Amino acid sequence: MQNKSAERVGVGKLEHFRIDFADTNANPQYYSSRWNGSPATIVEHQNSIVYGAVWKLNLADVEELDRQEGVESCIYKPISLKVYVESLEREITCRSYQLVFNPKILLDPVSREEARQPSKTYLTVIVNGAIESKLPETYVNFLKTFKHNGKYATDSDFIEKLSLKNVL
Repeated sequence: MQNKSAERVGVGKLEHFRIDFADTNANPQYYSSRWNGSPATIVEHQNSIVYGAVWKLNLADVEELDRQEGVESCIYKPISLKVYVESLEREITCRSYQLVFNPKILLDPVSREEARQPSKTYLTVIVNGAIESKLPETYVNFLKTFKHNGKYATDSDFIEKLSLKNVL
């Protein structure tokens, strides 16, 4: 999280959503030249679960977070969702981000066309974040099953800041 006031709260469990990646054939504007692949999103899907890190930050920093997430470019939209936070033992309302045009068809993580694949760098960041955030091991293993496009992010200064561990 690239936000000066961000403070990790714990692991969040979002029910009836799944993680997915943009369809860059249907929406070419979603191809991320920085990441060199499809960006992630969450999609409504019965009987699915998404785990993620829950962060607390100052309201004054929300505008900057929206900018980082591509809201002003109409790539993502902010949404409010009820998320169960294990460390708090209750549900709270969280701000999340969803692609403005989500993929419509559910694809198996392993057998997806390149237009729906993240880059190797981006998927590594997602998996490293899941491990660092102590998401359930079964979910981390599920994330590792997503097929990536074999490409690497193109901004070497950006990549260096990420301190990536090779987990794929």
